[in-house]
Amino acid sequence: MNVPGVPDESEGFLREILDSMRDGLVVLSPDLKILHANQPVRSRFPEKLPLEGRFCFSALLDRSHPCEDCPGIRALASGEVEKSEVRVVERGGVRYSEEFVAWPIRDAGGELSAIVETIQDVTAREEAESLRQEQEDLYRSLFENNVSPILLIDPETGSIKDANVRATEFYRMSRGQLRETKITDINILSEYEIFEEMERAKAEQRNYFLFTHRLADGTVREVEVFSGPISVGGRQLLCSLIHDISDRKAEEREKEALIEELQIALSKVRTLQGLIPICSSCHKIRDDDGYWNRIEVYLKDHSDAEVTHGLCPECVVRLYPDLEQK
Repeated sequence: MNVPGVPDESEGFLREILDSMRDGLVVLSPDLKILHANQPVRSRFPEKLPLEGRFCFSALLDRSHPCEDCPGIRALASGEVEKSEVRVVERGGVRYSEEFVAWPIRDAGGELSAIVETIQDVTAREEAESLRQEQEDLYRSLFENNVSPILLIDPETGSIKDANVRATEFYRMSRGQLRETKITDINILSEYEIFEEMERAKAEQRNYFLFTHRLADGTVREVEVFSGPISVGGRQLLCSLIHDISDRKAEEREKEALIEELQIALSKVRTLQGLIPICSSCHKIRDDDGYWNRIEVYLKDHSDAEVTHGLCPECVVRLYPDLEQK
């Protein structure tokens, strides 16, 4: 193997260690020729064996010159550990993501004599990162772009941990102000009233709560709160969607008041409908059975009106002329 700085008697033991590694490893000369490649590298490039004595960029990457961001060259120049950008390569119809890490080896005199470079398969890591980023983008899109105000609340302390843009507009507070606020500072109900509402929601099998929230300017609004647990950064939080229903509740109360007024009025009124046969001479009314009744009897039987008797001025003159003269 002839690795600079390694005694010959240790070569076999060192080879076993390097071959047992999960990541590929090559030892390079200062001019980037391969001095040794461990078993993972040899297994990855079986068609190019032997690798020793060939330039790394030619044997491993099919290039005629070193990579622009070659970590080996940078390690020789800096004397420090250097990394490459993740490269996507295809072998045998399979795409891999690889990262190269290089660091220099110094001889007994302290001179840079070789480079150790690892080839790490980071495909799983990159896929996991890509999935995580997609989930993060989806969460941010659902959270930030939602048309409803959303609050993320610590269920143990009631502290508001985050709020979307719509929540800052609704509560008329900045995101920083909301993060310094507890939900109990916004909800004007007492703990007992909040508990009662939660119990009512449970009994009615509702998945939302009816609360009253105070905005930064003192305005009080009635809200529906849809709340459920989510995990954010390993923390369990409550995600609460806020719907302002103040206008709807006011309209409902107006309708209820109007209905109550109408019901009271209807309870006091019985309406006469249809054609009522009445005698043009004596003014008696014929009922459904064909009998002729005095008008006061008919009104009493067909309505809730109470009839009293008196005389109009014309009848007083006609019936009691002497009384009129006096």
